[in-house]
Amino acid sequence: MSTRPQSSKKKDDEEFLDKLTEAAATKAKNWEERKMLRANEDAAIAECISILNSDEAFGTFGKQDATLSGGTSASFLQMRQLRGGAVRQQIEALLEEAHSVRIAKIAIAVRKGNPFRSVLDEIDNMLKTITDEAKADLENKEWCEAERKNSNADLKAKKAEITSLNSEIDTLVGDIGKVTDDVKTGLKGTIFTSEESLASNQKSQQEATADRKKENAAYQVDVSDMSDAEDILARALKVLSNYYKGLEKHMSENKDSTNLLQADPAPPKTYDAFEGQSDQGNKALDMLKFIRDETVKEHAKADKDEETALSDYNKEMKGLKKAESDLQASIVKDKASLATKEKTLLEKQDDLKDTTKAKEAIEAYLLSIKPGCDFIKDNYDLREKNRDTETKALNKAVTLIEGTPAYKEAEKKAVDQCSDKCKVDKTNLDCKACMSGSSNKDYCAKHPGMPGCK
Repeated sequence: MSTRPQSSKKKDDEEFLDKLTEAAATKAKNWEERKMLRANEDAAIAECISILNSDEAFGTFGKQDATLSGGTSASFLQMRQLRGGAVRQQIEALLEEAHSVRIAKIAIAVRKGNPFRSVLDEIDNMLKTITDEAKADLENKEWCEAERKNSNADLKAKKAEITSLNSEIDTLVGDIGKVTDDVKTGLKGTIFTSEESLASNQKSQQEATADRKKENAAYQVDVSDMSDAEDILARALKVLSNYYKGLEKHMSENKDSTNLLQADPAPPKTYDAFEGQSDQGNKALDMLKFIRDETVKEHAKADKDEETALSDYNKEMKGLKKAESDLQASIVKDKASLATKEKTLLEKQDDLKDTTKAKEAIEAYLLSIKPGCDFIKDNYDLREKNRDTETKALNKAVTLIEGTPAYKEAEKKAVDQCSDKCKVDKTNLDCKACMSGSSNKDYCAKHPGMPGCK
């Protein structure tokens, strides 16, 4: 595909179609004008022949030297006096063999005995018409071939562009995708899944944070209770330990006073040596120490568990945060890509509409020139052949006419009569009109392109 902007391509296509339409309109106008000119030409020739063949014309021409041979009032060509009309008959047969409407008019003029110059002028006009028609046919043929070649090339390019655009549009539609209850495809499906995962991730973060807060709150209560217990146990141990240490010291320092020993009378057995609750006290101290140690261990375990839980939470949150960041970045990237593809899709769809319209316009244009171009294509060779036949017949007729003594005599008289007008320049209007035996106005009517004619 072209890398040019689609708007530029569209503008080029529109300008190309405008030029094609204008050219087609001009060709159509020229064709109609040519048909009108040919029709007018045929009507003028027919009218001219009718005038020349009228009784009035015969009566008039019979009095003019230019239309007489040997001073007689015979027909214009005087061919009936030449070898029994053999030359006239040859010309008639030659022209009629061409099987042409235009040639038939000349043959009729010969048969009617029209004057030399009138017939030769008519032949000149016919030859010019044939030449102009051949040129016009060739121009139309070449124009049709060029138009069809260029238009078909453009049509092929448009069809290829349409195929390419449809393929690109299908790819874009697939890339963009869709989201339904059952189907999730393309970028839309990816974005939908990513947004669901992001929502799930954020929910997991919230739940993990909530659980962590609960665990930490419970930990704070536990360690607070254990710290209080440790403090209480430490104070109790200290009090009891200090008491028994003091008792032990007192007992060791005051054995007599604490033993209540008397020689006589002997004391009762209940009055033994005073020891207090030292045994049970020591056991109580051991129990309190055990409880304290276990509380310390439990406190340490609780601290370690809290540390582990916090570490696990931090690791989990780190993973969730990274996943959240990746998902957010992916969603942003996919949404940007989606926006770009949706914009491109709209542009491609617009391009497809414009290209389809351009293709249809080219097809319509080719269809509009088909009748005329088909006619030229199918009949060009035949028309060329017919024109060649007509040209040969007319040139042969001119040779035969100009070879007759009557023509030579008539030309000699015409030259003598027009010597003053043809002395300096035989191509001027006055000379041409005089040699044809007509007025300047009538000559110009038959030869509108002649210099000097208005």
